[in-house]
Amino acid sequence: MPILFARALKDNSDDGHVLFIDPSFVDDFWKDQAEVWSHFDKFDAGEIEHHCLTTQKFVASQHFANLGSIDFLFIDGFHSAEQVRFDHEAFIPKLSPRHLVFFHDSLSNNLSTLYGEDKQYNFSVFEYVDELKASGRYQVLDVNVEHGLSIVRSVDDT
Repeated sequence: MPILFARALKDNSDDGHVLFIDPSFVDDFWKDQAEVWSHFDKFDAGEIEHHCLTTQKFVASQHFANLGSIDFLFIDGFHSAEQVRFDHEAFIPKLSPRHLVFFHDSLSNNLSTLYGEDKQYNFSVFEYVDELKASGRYQVLDVNVEHGLSIVRSVDDT
């Protein structure tokens, strides 16, 4: 996904960049920075800044403190309501007035075995997205593809 966003920025002559946070829990690919940069370079995608951290560790870092305004935030937080809530709420102060927040796997309660058979759990992102809808403080557009994508923005920013 970071390549798609970076390529879109580059193709549209936008001077933005992509900040990509992934702790590499599923595999070790994102842990080797040389491999990561080589991978990104193959796609001539533009500027991607990668941090092999959890969101919890990233928001405690100086990188987070130095972040400017964010226009697009894509959250794919462990497929759980608890983690996407943390991700979203941590980044709210950094969101620009024209922001959009994308929640991945937001319409499913499927069983996940992504982290191993012994760590199974049900997707619950939809629970948090439903809370956002019910609050009246957000506009929410659900796209029913795969396990769902919900696009969210604050009503105050319209």
